Parts: sequence; structure tokens; C-alpha cells
Amino acid sequence: MCSALYASLNENPTFEAISYCLKGEPVTILLDDTPFEICSNLACDLRHMRIEGCRTLWADAICINQTDNVNKSWQVGLMGRIYKQAQRGLLWLGPEQDDSDLAMDVLTSGPRKKNEVTRYAEFFEELKENQSPSFSESSLRVIHSLSCFFNRDYWSRIWIIQEVILCKEFLLLCGEKTIGTFDFYISLIVISGSISAWYRRMERSSSIGEIQEHSQSVERIASIKAYAPLFWLKQHHMHVRGAMGPL
Repeated sequence: MCSALYASLNENPTFEAISYCLKGEPVTILLDDTPFEICSNLACDLRHMRIEGCRTLWADAICINQTDNVNKSWQVGLMGRIYKQAQRGLLWLGPEQDDSDLAMDVLTSGPRKKNEVTRYAEFFEELKENQSPSFSESSLRVIHSLSCFFNRDYWSRIWIIQEVILCKEFLLLCGEKTIGTFDFYISLIVISGSISAWYRRMERSSSIGEIQEHSQSVERIASIKAYAPLFWLKQHHMHVRGAMGPL
């Protein structure tokens, strides 16, 4: 059950702001003992975020009066300020599916420093050194999981730009797995860059037919590199704020 808390942004309340994709069938939750309808994706997110004690969250579908267009328009105008004042942004990609736990494990264990050994060192090494159009079975599983992960509806949201840039920091959540700003940025660069480099090598040395089997998955993963500047700005902003104090 959820309880509504009324607060003014002028009072600097402590809360976390949820970023999610509006999808799924309507489901009913209890809000102050009253039935309240939200999409199933947000309901799933709320269930995953349960912890002991009280957790204060902001979600547009609950905190913005969806039946009052005047109030809704006013609240939407405050969303930039809401994400900026939030203690943390929670980027919810959805429940575990299509081997997303594996994708999150790979992203979390991505090398932070040059030549650092990780749990998935074999996969990263194969991306770097592979000169053939084929991959080992374990690497193919990783590639497929990452391809499905980056094909989720969440990545097509325009609002992600505002939400990621404005929040002080973010935690990306998928199922029971989480990853923070720095780890995600580094893995994003390493994996998408390595995938792109492999694909270019194959285009030069192999026939199209030989790499066709993996081309869609590879292109999907490589395309996520377009988000790299966004997360670089987020990481850079965090470093500047840490050195100079709140901006």
C-alpha cells in the first residue's frame, strides 16, 4: 500500500524521482486505502522498490492529478525542478526478461580501468581481438542479452534526456539488478565501442552473409553509443558539483 505525502518544493523535501516507461495494462493499487489505477509497469516498479521503513518516491502518474488538465499542465511545468531537487533518479527499465540479469551483470562488471580483469573478461577480450564473424556460445548469449536490453521501450523516451541530466545522480534498475552512473557510463563506452570496432573489421574482411546472423543485434548495441554524450555530461556534472559544491 502507498501513502500520499503532500510537500512543497520550496521546503526541499527528500525524495527519489522515478523515471519509467508508461506501458502495460491498468492495474489497481491502494493509495491511502483508496483504489488507484496505474499502469502495470509502474506497479511492478513499486513492488521492486520495497525496502524496510519508509521510502519517499515521486512518480508522475501518482503525484500529478491526471483528471485536472489545469493542474496537470502546471505540474508538468515543474518536472524539471522536481528531477533537479530529487535526491536521486530511479531509472526503471522493467522486470527481468530476455536474460536481462546477464546484461546487467555484464554492464556492472565492465572494466573501469585499462586492462582490468573482470568476471566477463573473456567476453570483453573476444570483442577486442575477434577476427572472425563468429563468437563463442557464451559471448553470443551476452550479445543477445545486451541487444534485448538496449531494445527496451525505455530507451526511446525523449524525457530521458531531461531526467538523466537534471537529477543529482541516478540508479538504473532492471528486475532485481541495479547499476550506478559511473559504471553504466564506462560499460556503455567500452561495449558499444568494441562492438562497433568488431563490426567494421568484419565488413572489411568478411562477406555480408557471414556477419548477417549477428548484424541486427550488433547494430542495436552499437547504436546505444548515441547516449554516451548524455551520460558523459551527467558524470562530468557530478564531478564539477563535487568539486565546487551545489550548482
